[in-house]
Amino acid sequence: MNITVYNQTHYLDLEPPMSWIELELDHDGNIITPYTEFMIWQEDFACNQTGGSQCCAIHFRIDGPPGSMFYWEGKYLAADGSWHTGDYGFDTPIAFQIRDSTGYIKAGKYVVEYYAEDCLGNTEPTIHRQTYYPDTTAPTTTLLFSGPHYEDQNEWINHGTEIKLDTADLGIGTKLIKYRIDNGAWLTYDEPFHITTEGTHIISYYSKDWTNNIEEEKTKTVIVDSTAPQANLIFDGDTYDDETTKWITSDTHIQLPASDTGCGLKAIYYRVDNSDWTEYTDPFTLTNGDLIEFYAEDHLGNAPSIQQLTLGVDNEAPSITYLAPQDNHLYIAGREILALRTESIIIGSLRVEATATDASGIDKIEFYIDGTLRYTEPSNSLQWLWDEKSLFTHTLTIKAYDNLGRISTKETTVKIFNY
Repeated sequence: MNITVYNQTHYLDLEPPMSWIELELDHDGNIITPYTEFMIWQEDFACNQTGGSQCCAIHFRIDGPPGSMFYWEGKYLAADGSWHTGDYGFDTPIAFQIRDSTGYIKAGKYVVEYYAEDCLGNTEPTIHRQTYYPDTTAPTTTLLFSGPHYEDQNEWINHGTEIKLDTADLGIGTKLIKYRIDNGAWLTYDEPFHITTEGTHIISYYSKDWTNNIEEEKTKTVIVDSTAPQANLIFDGDTYDDETTKWITSDTHIQLPASDTGCGLKAIYYRVDNSDWTEYTDPFTLTNGDLIEFYAEDHLGNAPSIQQLTLGVDNEAPSITYLAPQDNHLYIAGREILALRTESIIIGSLRVEATATDASGIDKIEFYIDGTLRYTEPSNSLQWLWDEKSLFTHTLTIKAYDNLGRISTKETTVKIFNY
């Protein structure tokens, strides 16, 4: 008798499958967008070995705000907490997006629950529950200045000021920042920029995140001021200018007025003879002359090139020297003969000669005989021929005037015999 033996192998599967969720594309933790791809995976060793590609089921539901929807298997379904089941193999997840047919996701809380069940009815003991929130808040953009910046009732910058646009987004992140200057074209911000044209300008800007949440347009009005203030030297008192030097006295007050047509004057600085810079507050005087340097600065740091002026301080009256007649000398026919112990004696005519010296220079020399002005010479050297009939004692006076108005006088007494 022939006996046929049949063998069958049976597997005992008492272990439930396990499931998990993964997110791809735009998301940040539990912050999602309409483009976030939800994928629920499962794994069950025994079922996958015997049941082909549809041996396990995934049960899931999405509970969102009223009217919210999700997209799954080519359909838009209400996210109202209803359970849905999909049969998938171990290598194919359930995939869906939370959005409506227009690509819009309603604000609010979305709870996704899911679990897996294998083909033998083993059910995952835990229903997984995860909460998500859509990114429905626009980014916030802040305009910042790096470099010269001054604020009073206006915002002042200059051509060197860097303008920065920083953005923060509580959701998925900022996609781009847009800005424009005045009514110009909208530009995509990628690095700090400058405005070089002086005057008032309006900077408009906003940000957009990856969910296409668009910030409300902001504006900032700025005034570009790249013009330096103007400073001047003013002298209150005696002054005189020659080709290289401005001459003053120690009583001459020096003032440094300045003006600015933009953001306003901050300070005026000066120094004398390469000393330390001093901030100008009140008029001042000098006792010694030398190089004075000065400049003005506005609140943005705009400053012109350092200006300079050579000053000389002259506090002395001119010095006068008689060349002829000299004291205590005898002159005959205009010639110096010998020295005397008495006053000078002149016989015949004589050329009166004198010189004057002064730091600021000589304006003029005057010659007097017995108090009567006889001759004026507009230089530092006087020569005058005394050839008129004169007898006996006379007083000769020289007055020298320097360019600052100081006067020196020098007298000498002579006896003259000129018939």
